[in-house]
Amino acid sequence: MSWTKISGFKKDIIHKKTSIALIGLGYVGLPLAMTFAKKGFNVYGYDVDKAKIQSLKRRENYLESEVWMTKVLRKSQTFCPSVDVENSGIHDIIIVAVPTPADPVTKRPVYDYIESSARAVGANLKKGSLVILESTVGPGTTEGLFRKIIESVSGLRVGHDFGLGYSPERVNPGDEEHRIENIPKVVSGIDDASACACACIYSQIVPSVYKTPTIKEAELTKLLENIQRDVNIALVNEFAKICDILDADVTKVIEAASTKWNFYSVLPGCGVGGHCLPDDPWFLMHELEKKGYTSELIKTARKTNDEMPAYTARKVNLLLGGKPNGAKIAILGLAYKNDSSDVRNTPAKAIVDEIKNIGYTNLIAHDPYVSKVEWIETDTFENTIKDAELIIATTSHKCIKSMSATDLRRLAPQTSVIDGRNMFDKSQFLKMHIKYAGIGR
Repeated sequence: MSWTKISGFKKDIIHKKTSIALIGLGYVGLPLAMTFAKKGFNVYGYDVDKAKIQSLKRRENYLESEVWMTKVLRKSQTFCPSVDVENSGIHDIIIVAVPTPADPVTKRPVYDYIESSARAVGANLKKGSLVILESTVGPGTTEGLFRKIIESVSGLRVGHDFGLGYSPERVNPGDEEHRIENIPKVVSGIDDASACACACIYSQIVPSVYKTPTIKEAELTKLLENIQRDVNIALVNEFAKICDILDADVTKVIEAASTKWNFYSVLPGCGVGGHCLPDDPWFLMHELEKKGYTSELIKTARKTNDEMPAYTARKVNLLLGGKPNGAKIAILGLAYKNDSSDVRNTPAKAIVDEIKNIGYTNLIAHDPYVSKVEWIETDTFENTIKDAELIIATTSHKCIKSMSATDLRRLAPQTSVIDGRNMFDKSQFLKMHIKYAGIGR
């Protein structure tokens, strides 16, 4: 006996009679909740962060990079935020989109939020509900850890009393072009009814859905997407180091190679940040270790990208003479990605730590999207740049990328520049006799 009559379930979805619960209102969950609310669904958003819930009750958008949500949040009459996560199970569809970090020391996945969410869902789970996990996890986690906790707490059986699906998140904070509404969605289910119900609910907000035969294959899809990018970035970062050794410009090499039809262009940089790329490979590695296998390629790629902040910091000595003193060093950009306020796993912090380890202590930073962090003093752009002996550009925000050598020279006449994103015109700096170092150029 199936957990639902799929025809009736789909009919309720199409007619907006289905109530949707979103657990986790961060960079993944809140945009998803707003997208469903925008389409007219009754959406109940749950998060244990009381400050977030209070902001949402005031109809305030705390994700500055997602400007489009501000209007939706203010106008929506179908979105209800709450801290009472235990009530999530009373809804027809429960989507869990909570963080899944990797332990910074052991690199093992930390599933604390997954476990607490599963317990909350199970506390009041009603028969006939569909539970969907969106968080990035290792293969087997949805049908293993997540499922077992829900069944244990609720006393219900998956496939008989409730449905279970997995649909990996595909969000790119701050990217106005690639938003939920125009990105295809991968879906899966523990049985046909779950997979069909998953496909039906997401098809209301995305252009197309792709059903994988199993949940495990959907879990692996997300990991492959991010690991592929991590490995490609590692390759070009390694090539940037090679170009430094051989006194060549990696940007010119990439430009030339891009004339070949099947060349995949990726740019090197001072480090890889965010929640996904630095952590996700370890989720797969952890599961592989249980099987007695280690992927040296994935492991080496992670090591290569993790070393880029230290590689960038070593260029400080090259430009300042290798003698740490009271030289003022200005950091431009704290977010891990351009035009975003997201500082999760940002390479800027690792660069700052590495520079301090070398012996330089007079550091100050500016980021137009990040007003304050605990690990470095921040100030206005003018005060940050003024009289700096070295400027390190770590984030390619549009406003930073558009600056010229003349702009920097005006405020810091004796400065040198480390271009951590290879975003400046190197020739401008050389013409003005400004010491310049990029990543591989």
